[in-house]
Amino acid sequence: MKKIVLIGAGGVIFTQSIIRDLLLDETTRKCRYSLMDIDAARLDRSCRVMKSLAAKIGTPFEPEVTTDLRSALKGADYVITVFRSGTLEHQRLAYEIPAKYGVKQVVGDTLNPGGVFRGLRTLKALLEVLDTMEEVCPGAILLNYVNPMSMNTIA
Repeated sequence: MKKIVLIGAGGVIFTQSIIRDLLLDETTRKCRYSLMDIDAARLDRSCRVMKSLAAKIGTPFEPEVTTDLRSALKGADYVITVFRSGTLEHQRLAYEIPAKYGVKQVVGDTLNPGGVFRGLRTLKALLEVLDTMEEVCPGAILLNYVNPMSMNTIA
């Protein structure tokens, strides 16, 4: 049975969308799941939401739930990253600092200076995931759902 890991699963919105789609598919519904996040309280809340969602769909869902990256990745076939590095304060600064110098951005999470700021925050965490994947689950496929998408993919 294939194992699918979601890194950053404490964020309910993206995790819920992905888990819903996976549980609605006959093939991926039968996979083993591991939900990982560095914040245990957010992860617990998200897991409860995912189990409720699965019950509404009418399918069992008993994921492994952990705050340990290495444990989550052990035996993974697919890894989906859905985390956000930094806080809302970081995001605010990534918008306001360029604006102070006349650079207007819509959001600043993928392009322009704000995208670079976010990329610099994100790449450290993403590279940690990749390094751990090489050790624990070589050959697993990474599906990145983290902005800035292009910068992460190039790196």
